[in-house]
Amino acid sequence: MSNLLFLIVPAVIAGLAVTFVWLRNRPETSPTAGIDRFSGQMAALAPETEPEVDTSSAGVRVQSVDPRPAAGQSPPDEPDDGGGP
Repeated sequence: MSNLLFLIVPAVIAGLAVTFVWLRNRPETSPTAGIDRFSGQMAALAPETEPEVDTSSAGVRVQSVDPRPAAGQSPPDEPDDGGGP
């Protein structure tokens, strides 16, 4: 009997655990569950806030340029002719 008990007790515990997980994760069946699920999907596809669009200059975006020259390069307004002062 004790050998059979070692098989039955874990099987009952596993069955209870499976039943608990199944009951906890089953789909909702309320009358508004489908509407709520659809609203959630629509919110994910089309957020409420509209992205800001730059309409100045016919939609052309201008990037700012760093006025500092890169290391080892001369400034753009002073041409480097290779000669000294």
